[in-house]
Amino acid sequence: MKRRRPDLTEDPIIPTLAMLTWPMIFGMFGSVLYNLADTYFLGKVGVDELAAMGYTFPAVMFVSSIAGGIGIGTASLFSRSVVSKSQSVVQSYSLYVFILSFLSVVVFIGAGLLTLKPLFIFLGASLELIPLISEYMVIWYWSIMFLIIPAVGNNMIRATGNTFAPGMIMVFGNVLNMILDPMLIFGWGPFPEMGLQGAALATAISMAMTCLLSLYILIYREQLLALTRPIFKEMLKVWKQILYIGLPAAMATLITPLSIGFITRILSGFGTDAVAAFGIVSKLEMFAFTIIYALGSVLTIFAGQNWSAEKPDRLRTGINISAIFSLSLGVFFFMISHLFASQIAAVFTDSKPVIQITTSYLVIVSFSYGFQGVLMLCTSSFDGINKPLISFSLSLLRMLILYVPLAWIASRVIGLSGIFWAAFFTNLFIGILAWFWLNRLVTKRMENTKLAPRGDITSISF
Repeated sequence: MKRRRPDLTEDPIIPTLAMLTWPMIFGMFGSVLYNLADTYFLGKVGVDELAAMGYTFPAVMFVSSIAGGIGIGTASLFSRSVVSKSQSVVQSYSLYVFILSFLSVVVFIGAGLLTLKPLFIFLGASLELIPLISEYMVIWYWSIMFLIIPAVGNNMIRATGNTFAPGMIMVFGNVLNMILDPMLIFGWGPFPEMGLQGAALATAISMAMTCLLSLYILIYREQLLALTRPIFKEMLKVWKQILYIGLPAAMATLITPLSIGFITRILSGFGTDAVAAFGIVSKLEMFAFTIIYALGSVLTIFAGQNWSAEKPDRLRTGINISAIFSLSLGVFFFMISHLFASQIAAVFTDSKPVIQITTSYLVIVSFSYGFQGVLMLCTSSFDGINKPLISFSLSLLRMLILYVPLAWIASRVIGLSGIFWAAFFTNLFIGILAWFWLNRLVTKRMENTKLAPRGDITSISF
């Protein structure tokens, strides 16, 4: 008997959100684990290698954000097309998307290789670290094709209702990366010892395998991709539809790596140890927010359906449930950080200064993680109710207008810990602002639909 899909506009809210969220955690959790594995193994090689990896983070995030934006645009287009268009039309759309992806790859490879040295010098990397950074980024830039194609391909597959295959592809790629990491970094078995280059090569091989798996499912299982003669006018129309949705999403995401680049530049003034520590906490934060990322992707759908169904009372309840969950999770990470921050840092490096800085960051910033999670959940909900400019505005306000200037000023007045306090207060303020802004919109919608406010904690549906 086929399992009934949950009704987001009718079923009890907590079980529905939980049912839709937990399967999405696995692929995201795997991505975080492989990033932590990179950090762990490179920490055993040396602080310079760890710092070099820290400098690569903004560039990697930049390209990944663009790929993710194209993927979001693709998912939106295909989720409408697979039920309203013929198979041949969908296949032509797929071809056009892959042509766009290929052109993006060419641009990114060329721009990345040509700007490699000046970019990382701008980010604050010393001339001594540039060769190490180049070892990693040259390989990574050449493997961008294997990043972008699965980003769009897996979204095509999801649009058909098949979410299991993309999730398993992500898990496979991440597990393979974690297996290859120590082999290529340390030279285990038949492999030579490659250090930072080994980490880059492990990532490239893993992405290549996920790319092949995505193409296999697209071509042979779902039959969504076939070689046809492209019609230029139609292709431009498809590109326009994808970029209309994808570019704003990518711009909002790009604010984070851009801001991290500025923060890295500020941190570089405090030495290599500070940059290495920031590289560690960046990966740890990815781990901490895995569940929130998954829940946020569900809230986008939940918010959109209930907003369209004129059920803002359910939406308000879902928002408040999610906010309470995020704050509770934040308290948990705050307790863990205060009890075990130094032990967690010691897993990734033996350097006492790096451990000390990492511990200081976690102790100060971790209390604000719950509020940062509220912000992430609210921006996902704004996207769901077709308010992407609000999401973009909140991201811009948090990172570039508040965090970066406050971090620069506080670093001058207080020192290194000032950067951490800037992150703390920014997360606190923007999380609260986002929650009030979203609730105000939903309350106004409730008034317009003549519904009594039932979205507080006393009305939670179990």
